[in-house]
This record gives sequence, C-alpha cells and structure tokens, in this order.
Amino acid sequence: MQCSQPIIWNNEFAFALPSVASNSAGDLGLSLHYRGNLHNPSHAVGILHPVDGWSTAKFDLDILAGTIGQHGPADSEMG
Repeated sequence: MQCSQPIIWNNEFAFALPSVASNSAGDLGLSLHYRGNLHNPSHAVGILHPVDGWSTAKFDLDILAGTIGQHGPADSEMG
C-alpha cells in the first residue's frame, strides 16, 4: 500500500498546530491555524478525500476558514 503525505504549504501564509483524524470512510479531517499576508491569526478546518481509496496519491482537499482572526500582536511579531 502506498501512503501519501501531502504538504500543507503556501508562500503567503504560515501554518501551525495541525491536527488530523480519520473517520470510518477513510476521509481525513484537518484542523490548523494560519497567519500571513494581511490575515491575523486564524483557524481553518478541512477534509482530505481519497479519490481512489488511497491506492495512489490522488485526493481532493477542501478547506474552510473556521475563525477569521480580528486581532494580532501589536508589533506584528509571532512565534
């Protein structure tokens, strides 16, 4: 069996605190925090659907902004 390890990356955002859990159908639920560009620290959730039962690295990834941050650090420094 082949395993897929998709990379969560974007050149405009930093991602932190990722968490993944599976359901009985084999979908993976995703939760993560992000910040970057003009966005304050925010939270997003998503689901990774295997298009072929995980036999190849083909999948669909749907991500939704869960909470869009309204405030950030006064000095714009994080981490």
